[in-house]
Amino acid sequence: MTMPRSIPFRFAALLLASLLWPAAAGAAATPWPEDLYNPAPAAGDLVLPMPCGGAMAFRPVVVPAKDLLDDRRIAVGGTEESVGYKENQRADFIAGGFSDPKEKGKRTYYIGKYEVSRLQLASVGAECPTPDDDSRLPAVSLTWREASDFADAYTVWLLANARKDLPKEAGQAGFVRLPTEAEWEYAARGGALVSEADFAAPLFPMAEPLSAYAYYGGAESSNNELQWIGLLQPNPLGLHDVLGNASELTAELFRLNRLSRLHGQAGGYVVRGGDYLTGGSLIRSAARDEFPPYDDRGPRRQKTVGFRVVFVPPVLPSPERVREVQAVWGKLPESGGSTLSEPVQDDPLKEIETLAGAVQDPQVRQRLKGLGAVVAANIKTRNDQRDRAARASLNLATWLAGNLRVDTRKILGLEETAALGNEVVRARIPNDIAALRGTIGYYRDTLRYLLNDYPRTVREEQARVLRQELEARQATGQAVLVEAVTRDSERYQRDGDLPADQVELQLRRELCAGEVSKAFPSACRPFRR
Repeated sequence: MTMPRSIPFRFAALLLASLLWPAAAGAAATPWPEDLYNPAPAAGDLVLPMPCGGAMAFRPVVVPAKDLLDDRRIAVGGTEESVGYKENQRADFIAGGFSDPKEKGKRTYYIGKYEVSRLQLASVGAECPTPDDDSRLPAVSLTWREASDFADAYTVWLLANARKDLPKEAGQAGFVRLPTEAEWEYAARGGALVSEADFAAPLFPMAEPLSAYAYYGGAESSNNELQWIGLLQPNPLGLHDVLGNASELTAELFRLNRLSRLHGQAGGYVVRGGDYLTGGSLIRSAARDEFPPYDDRGPRRQKTVGFRVVFVPPVLPSPERVREVQAVWGKLPESGGSTLSEPVQDDPLKEIETLAGAVQDPQVRQRLKGLGAVVAANIKTRNDQRDRAARASLNLATWLAGNLRVDTRKILGLEETAALGNEVVRARIPNDIAALRGTIGYYRDTLRYLLNDYPRTVREEQARVLRQELEARQATGQAVLVEAVTRDSERYQRDGDLPADQVELQLRRELCAGEVSKAFPSACRPFRR
């Protein structure tokens, strides 16, 4: 079989493989050792077979959902100003595809547990590969088209050889493809398994240094060389090497960021996660770059770029599903909007006013004016509800801020007593610190909800109203805490994170700068300015 010289070799191999799979698969009946495709097995792994006795491990990514059109609004990107033109925080939406018949309220998609390895890429070729020392290295230096062709070839093989074992939705088997940016970033940050505050942080929660989770540039990590998959610790969802090692291609076209949305010009493809040459300080979940599909030599290949895949079902797998979606869609509210940017409230009124001015019939004009009054009233009601909700969230944050100060003062008192030699008190301190950090986590989550759900103008106005209400009730101390909450939320928005250890340190410094320093001189000594 002769291939045109213009077709890349790997693409030609995939085409040829579609004709030779039965023979190739039969020639290698011995299954691969598990450490070649799943070196760190974990509960919940979905392991699907591959040609040549191979396999690929996936992790489930659960997205809470109450119905077929419910999705989760997430804040993607970050707050680093130097790369804001491509990474600035914006709203996006995520949903899973596979329903759980045993548990309503969640939908799932599956994402590769590891980056696709060289052995896995070769397994869909014309001949079965022989495992060697490089088998567990990520597959890199391939074009975006070759990564997509791998997903296509693997799906065709699965449907022909393992259809009965595949996850299905409405009777339709899923398929393999490159992930969208939202799918990649939601999974990379930890999905629904992490708090809102941890989800928004530059890195997913890490109990150890970054080098325990990601290969980045430098002798203390990758030594500037590509490394085997699965050697480091996973993220909270069980994904290995999602940051660093090989940067990962996605299904999305690259666009610049225009503040809270993507710019209209689409270019090459998006790669995510950083790689083994990226400096450790530059590794972050928001990192995204453009992968132009061509360079001076033709189709572009890059030694640092690889990929992982997702396994998902069609959105409309059956006629019955179409009817179900139509029924749900018909019940959706007529309007909605993103809460990450200032909503435009007056547009419906302006449109009605414009229509009324263009209508000649006085009765229709009068009816439109009446409709405008109804819409204006509804908008006012909605805004009032929003303002009350924002104020309630601010009030909760203020109450938590007060509790944090009470608990920190208590710990300082215990530390002062322990410094005098009281070992019984000293033994209590770790539990009290753990409780304090739990409250800090709740406080961070509350601030994250405020930042995500309400624009700055609403937050500022409701903080002013809340201060007035507290002062009117002569709760001056609580009113002062509103200022602290505002300060912390602004810092959170500016830096993109509010680390718990920094919050604890700030609390100690703040208290020890006042009268507490006289009461607990030994405990406050490290925190005096």
